[in-house]
Amino acid sequence: MSTDQQDGWPEKASIARRWTFGTAVLDEAALELTVNGQPAALERKSMMVLLHLLHHAGEVVTKEELFDAVWTGRVVTESVLTRCMSRIRAALGDRDQSIIKTVHGYGYRFSAELQLEQAGGQDASDLSLEPGDHPPLRPNWCLLRRLGSGGHGEVWLGEQPRTGEKRVYKFARNAVALSSLKREITLYRLLHESLGEDAGCVEILDWNLQQAPCYLECEYLPAGNLQDWSAAAGGLAGISLDERLGLIAQIADRLAAAHAIGVLHKDLKPTNVLVDATHEPVRVRLGDFGSGAVMTQSSLEHWGITRLGFTRTRSADSSNSGTPMYLAPELMTGQPATIQGDIYALGVMLYQAVAGDFGKPLAPGWENDVADPLLREDIAAAVDGEPQRRLKDASELARRLRKLDSRRRQRQQMEQARRRELRNRRLRRDLVRLRWAVMLTLLLALAASIAGTIAYRERNEAVAAKRQALSLRDEAQQARRESDEARAITEAVSGFMNEQLLGGMRRAPQPQAVNFETILEQAGARIDEVLGEHPAAAARVHMIFARRFVTRRDRSLGHLERAVALYGQAQGELGEGSLIARLTLAELQMHTGLFEKSLDSYQVALQALVRRYGETHPLVIAERARWHFVAMQIGPIAPHLEAVLAAPDALLRAGDPGDEVAWYLRNRHFSAEPDKARAHLVADARMHGCWALLRLRMIDAATEAICRESTRGLEDLYGKRSLHALIPRALHTAVLIELGRLQEAWALLELYGEAVRPMSPQSFWRVFHRRNIGIWHLANGELDRALPLLQDAAQGCASFLNCDAIEVMYTYEVLADALLQSGDRPAAIAAYRRVLQWREAHQGEASAWTVLSRAGLIAALHADGQLAAAREVLDELTPAMLGGLPPGSAYRQRMDAWRLAWPEAPDAPGRVGNLSEEHQDGP
Repeated sequence: MSTDQQDGWPEKASIARRWTFGTAVLDEAALELTVNGQPAALERKSMMVLLHLLHHAGEVVTKEELFDAVWTGRVVTESVLTRCMSRIRAALGDRDQSIIKTVHGYGYRFSAELQLEQAGGQDASDLSLEPGDHPPLRPNWCLLRRLGSGGHGEVWLGEQPRTGEKRVYKFARNAVALSSLKREITLYRLLHESLGEDAGCVEILDWNLQQAPCYLECEYLPAGNLQDWSAAAGGLAGISLDERLGLIAQIADRLAAAHAIGVLHKDLKPTNVLVDATHEPVRVRLGDFGSGAVMTQSSLEHWGITRLGFTRTRSADSSNSGTPMYLAPELMTGQPATIQGDIYALGVMLYQAVAGDFGKPLAPGWENDVADPLLREDIAAAVDGEPQRRLKDASELARRLRKLDSRRRQRQQMEQARRRELRNRRLRRDLVRLRWAVMLTLLLALAASIAGTIAYRERNEAVAAKRQALSLRDEAQQARRESDEARAITEAVSGFMNEQLLGGMRRAPQPQAVNFETILEQAGARIDEVLGEHPAAAARVHMIFARRFVTRRDRSLGHLERAVALYGQAQGELGEGSLIARLTLAELQMHTGLFEKSLDSYQVALQALVRRYGETHPLVIAERARWHFVAMQIGPIAPHLEAVLAAPDALLRAGDPGDEVAWYLRNRHFSAEPDKARAHLVADARMHGCWALLRLRMIDAATEAICRESTRGLEDLYGKRSLHALIPRALHTAVLIELGRLQEAWALLELYGEAVRPMSPQSFWRVFHRRNIGIWHLANGELDRALPLLQDAAQGCASFLNCDAIEVMYTYEVLADALLQSGDRPAAIAAYRRVLQWREAHQGEASAWTVLSRAGLIAALHADGQLAAAREVLDELTPAMLGGLPPGSAYRQRMDAWRLAWPEAPDAPGRVGNLSEEHQDGP
């Protein structure tokens, strides 16, 4: 073996890819790098580092990962990697880190736009495999026929002509499929190392991840998968029920063993179960773990297994991939995969095995296909709609199936015992009746003498009892009507979901043809048409779609607006559904930048909440404080905080357990534990006050105390690393930076960094952490370190779902400040204008947020020498606009000073005069 290969350097002949980014082209086959058409010399280790970053483009690659990949088994210092990166940047001309970003404290990320092609111009995703071809690096094997294909790859049967031995090759068509192959390798190794021969999975004999097309080389089972095997036997219904149940029990055993070591399959179905027909009875093996996941990384570390396929930014655990027919309900709503998701798929397969058809979906009325009551119980226990009510372990289902005969005998014996007990009970009752009949005859004479005495009193009691019975009857009738209405709504919602979602799946020509997104879109468009006679049911379905099924914000808003209208029609404004829908709509409008609409929605909801609970209820107080914060009305927040402090504990804990509005608001404002409700609400109100004071630049020791108490309160409740404490800690850090207390601010930044380090580098929390570090360096006068971090944060913001939210615009404002300090005034002005245009469009010209952005633009124009343009922007501020800024705001004082400093410009009618005189008493 060559020295290059010993160092992990790929053989040149095994690679046939060409990478193009900017003016650079890297030919991996020739190991040649050209920049602007000219050869660029790059020594071997630096080339290996560059290739590793290209193979993980868009991901943050840690320094440790680069050491393992390039200097495997060697001890090197960090300065060696730094020198390699310097040589790469020099060769690429990457002085501004526009190609490779340095992520301080972590590693590097290749961020330039990248094109990848096969050498010779062949599309890397085009496999172009034909019978007779040799798999790469397997000259003694040839392909016989294609066994299957999909959007990401192909499966072929291969043969060794000399020996006749056969194997299966799974080829990757693109990067997604390659990641799936890597994941399957990792999970196979974990299963094999942990369970040995008991793993019960298809054996992976070898793999090729070097030369395209990449593939897995697996053992060949002639009987094929479970669906093929049953079809060859004349159909599943032609196989005895006992044999079918035995196969499902085997699958349950295999699945339980995988779960025991922390492996989830996530795509369990008949085509992913292979049959070994060389044994009697036949045995099954689980295959295709390409969508699988590990519940903990410690098992991989214990066996020393490399985490192939689990190192991408997007975790495989976050994916709810799988075949819709076998997908658990909670996975359709975006919840993470668990053991219960695999058990649900196993339950669907059990139903299909009993029904004798692997193509039959589990739909309402499935019980009619299962004659055995014990099997109905077993299927129901595996496919319960609530994950926590399902079987906890797949081995429990295997035990039930194998003991089916003894369970039937036990059930029969229990039924016989029950019948004997009923017969004996009837005999005893008849004897008692006879005895009482004799005694009753003797007592009749005595009763007749007493009856006249008490007749009058009994008549009065009878009248009172009749009145009470009538009242109870009315209450029962009202409760029955409410129950009937609730049942009708539930049945309408369930019927819609079953018909439109499961029905859409059933109408597909085959399970593989199901497009769940298309079914959801078509079903969402038919809600009002199908449920027109049930407005409350239609409103509930709109809420489900907005919360669970729809990811596009415009469609979520549309569903919520329709839910508000329909609930109002069915319940009125005070109905539980109406209030929750309107509050949810206001929340989404605020986060998506529709502030004027959000304020309107909040006002209507608040009026209804006051009528429902009263002015002094903490739920109403908390919601009113949130409304004032969105409106940037800082003054009223303090009185609301005092009202919370004065509220009695009983009021904080009060509420009907069946009150859905109270439950919704408590989960938004309070801790789930009643004794923490007051502390949580007080800390939350302080946080909003700190946030607003910071944005208005009203920063002093009192502001810092409010922020500190907010952070401390939430830390005491939930711990220093809790997500609850992250936002107030970030606000407190910003206030300390403004006050010049940089050492204290850095300590909080480090604590914040420890809390968010396990998250994805592209997550909301990590992006804003890099921004806050940039702000710290900016305050410390380290512009060269601050600017790249702020630019990286602004670029990361563009990937967020609510990429136009308040915090994102604030990020662009901070970047504009840094650009202004760096001397890049045109870029700073452009950034300020972007923020101002957005705020004017979404928050209105008179919003305090918009006034603050206008102040930043004035400062940038003034620094650039555009005094006339700066004065023009200043003169657009009317007294009404400035009325939203308290007199103590630094922005208000700054604009007063500007106005006095530019007296030569005439005042236009209706414009601001002398700001210091006109607003000296405040808004």
